Formats: sequence, C-alpha cells, structure tokens
Amino acid sequence: MSIPSRAYRIVLRLLVVAGLFAGTFLLFLRYQCLLGGYPGVYGGSCYKRRNYVSNDLETYTRKPYNPPPHVEVVMVSTPREQAAGTTDWMSNSSFAEMTGLPKTHVEVKKYVAGDKSAEYHPRFNKGHEVSTYLSYIVENYDQLPDIVLFIHAEDNAWHVEPLLLGSLSYALTRLDLDQVRARGFVNLRVGWRGGCPYGINMTGTNNGKLVGQEAPYMYQAWIENFAPLDKTAYFSVPEVVAAPCCSQFAVTRETIQSKPKAQYERSLMWLQQTSLPDYISGRVWERLFQFLFAGRARDCPDERKTYCTLYKLCLDAEQWEEYKAAEEEDADLRLALPSVWSVVWKLQVTRRLAHLGSTMRRLRQLALIQGQKGEMTFHILSAAVISLILGGAAKAAVIASRQDLINVKLCPHENMEGDCWFIDVNECTNVHEHMNDLVSSFDTGERLCTFFERENCGGHSYTARGERKTLPKDFNDQISSLKCNLGP
Repeated sequence: MSIPSRAYRIVLRLLVVAGLFAGTFLLFLRYQCLLGGYPGVYGGSCYKRRNYVSNDLETYTRKPYNPPPHVEVVMVSTPREQAAGTTDWMSNSSFAEMTGLPKTHVEVKKYVAGDKSAEYHPRFNKGHEVSTYLSYIVENYDQLPDIVLFIHAEDNAWHVEPLLLGSLSYALTRLDLDQVRARGFVNLRVGWRGGCPYGINMTGTNNGKLVGQEAPYMYQAWIENFAPLDKTAYFSVPEVVAAPCCSQFAVTRETIQSKPKAQYERSLMWLQQTSLPDYISGRVWERLFQFLFAGRARDCPDERKTYCTLYKLCLDAEQWEEYKAAEEEDADLRLALPSVWSVVWKLQVTRRLAHLGSTMRRLRQLALIQGQKGEMTFHILSAAVISLILGGAAKAAVIASRQDLINVKLCPHENMEGDCWFIDVNECTNVHEHMNDLVSSFDTGERLCTFFERENCGGHSYTARGERKTLPKDFNDQISSLKCNLGP
C-alpha cells in the first residue's frame, strides 16, 4: 500500500526537522566539549579552543631571564607518532617562542623509541618514556644544559590539566624557568588527582588509599634502584611515595649531577634487566622520579600556590576551593559515563557539565587576570631590608608577586645576580597593588617604605642557599616601621 503524497511530505518534514534538531544538539555538545576533547578524560584540542580567552589575557609579558638559561627538550615519541606528525608542534624555533629564550639557547631532541635509525633514540625501548630519559642523562651527563625538560610527544593530552587548557605547548608558554632554577626539580603537572597526597604505600598496606597495578612491585624496585650496594650499610625504605602523575618534568643540571652518573647507569640497567612488563616498569618509575632527582619520597606541593608561582594562574583560597570542586565534579561525571556519547541521552548530566564548565571558565579568566597582576613585579633597593634579613648593609632588590605575595627575592646586586634569597611568606603578608613610582636606588643606610600590610601571622620562613630558616616574628612590624626617605 503506497503512502499518500500528503502524508509522505509530512513525514519527510518531520524527519528533516528532527535531523536539524539532532545536528544542532550535537554541535552544541561539541561546542561545549562534551563529545571528546576534554583534558584529563579524552584528550584533544577542543577544550583549548573552547576555553581560550583572548591573546591579551592568555599572553603575559615575561620578565627577561638574567642570564637566559640554556634549555634542552627531551621529547619521547614512537615511530607511529613521528609518521603521524604528532611531534610537529615542537621545534627549536617554536620552543624559543614559547619560553621567550634566544634560539641559540634552546635545542629540541626528539627521541624515537624503537627506531635505531633515528637521530635520537634510547639504548633500548622499555618502560615507556623511562628508557629515553635515563639514556639521555647517561649519554649527556658531563655536558648537560642549565635546564632539561622531559616531555611526551602529544601536545593535547590528558596529562595536562584544564586550567592549562589541556595543552602542553600552552603550559610551556607560561612556565617560569626562574622557578625551575630555584627549585631544581619541577613536575610540569600540578594537579594531585591520581598521585597525591597519599600516593602508594610501599609497605604493602594502603589503608584504602591510592592503589595502582605497580603497587606490589614498588618496595623491591626501590631497593634494587636505591639501596646501598654495600650490603652492610644501613638504609631505610620510604613508607610512601607520592607525586603528581605523568612523568613530565623540568630538572636543572645541578640537580641531575647531584647524583653520580653511576646511579643513572644502575637504574638504566635495572630497567633493561627487570622482568616487569613494559607498562608496569614505566608506572613504577613514574612514582620514583621525584626521589631520584629531588630526594623526596613525597613531592606534593600546594596546587593553588604552584599554579600561581609556576604558571602565573592565581586564585585566592576561596576561589581555588570553588574551582577545584567544579573541576573534580566535572571529571568524575565524565569518567562515570559509559561512553562519550552518553551525554546525548543523559540530559541532566549534560546540563550539569555545562554549568560546571561555565564556572571553571569564569574562575580561569579570573586566574589569568590575577596572574597578570603578579607579573607586574617591582624592584626595591633597600639596605635596611637587607640588613634585617642578611645582617649586612648593601644594595638589594626585592621582587614581590601578586597580592598574595608567594615569594620575595632578595639579591645583593641590582642586576639580581649573586647569592639570592627567596622569602616564602605565602598569604601572611600582602602588598598594595599600587606601589607608586618609587625611587629605584638608594644609598647605603637609606630606608624605603615598602607598603607591606601588617597581619598577625607569626614567624615566616625563607629559603637561603637551600636551607630553611626563620624570620623574626615581628618581621611585619619591622618592615612596616620603615620610613620613606625619597630625598638625598
């Protein structure tokens, strides 16, 4: 029986309308990055395009590095990634542009695991990125650059957090290499999810905390890599190892060479000889890199403060709590979906994800604005301040960052060279956003009003040549009591 022409036209129109509606809805989901392209879950570049605010806000003017460090990038890739052009986003010129370094100070080395004919390749292919990282160190131990970045091939991958647009190239444009030089070892991932603060208990009892497939092998792996070769020597195995995930980090030459070359050769040999599968041996080392380089079993720096100091994305404590709650709920909802297409029929989840995404974008824009303010650093020359800290009378410079004043840098010379001192005052001391046009140099003995606000936060601490020391509890009062003397 044939369908009447009028009824046929009605059905056809309904199908067209339904198709247009479905297509519009799918485009909306894609625009919201609800169909893939989400950092931390699916990967892809959608999230970066959707959440990029503007060139004015996303780009900050770096203060010149003095002196600019020499940096090498060790990128791990596979033959398939090389053939697909996955690594094309990284080159000497693009990395120099990302970091603001002279092209003469950068070199990108793209290692191809499993391809002995490649210009750069590890001695063997095992443990995912680990064999490449250790091969590079062993082969270049005596001619290392100032800083080495160890990274993966993909730009847009789940290893990079939403606050950094899920983009490694974007993260590198904001990375503060002065912080890397000051710390010696910096994990490029800030977020604690999947790695901190509990980590893996190497005693075998995790008490319901983080457990991975590598957990049963951690204790023996630590002994075989780090226990003294002298069987009679005393040693203790850390109870817990914890760090942000994903084996991408920056390390200084001094930090690498603080361990003898024999340590890296020993670990490379262990990797080659271990019976552990490739995936497990790589996961084991993902938990051990912070101990190898920094000597810390647990390396879980505060997320909020690290985003601000390392990437200039700054939120206060209340703003951070709101952002973190939205980010965690967003990730949990996505991970709980049976498939990425589930958002098509789970409209309640779709609406909630859209709301959370709006919250994260709003707070991320605020972090950019506040981070830009933090880059408006000011230099203060004050013999009085230095005498409080160093006990001497000399010219000095102070660099303060944003209203939360994450750290202050004190140096004995105006060019910020020499034995510099970093004062970590966290949120205890604030600095007025408008510092006025202060005189840039003062004679020894002159005093300068530094506009510190007084708060009762007890004794502060600062780092000097790697040692923790304590400032006087009345440090704020002493600073606040300084009188401005702008005349001769």
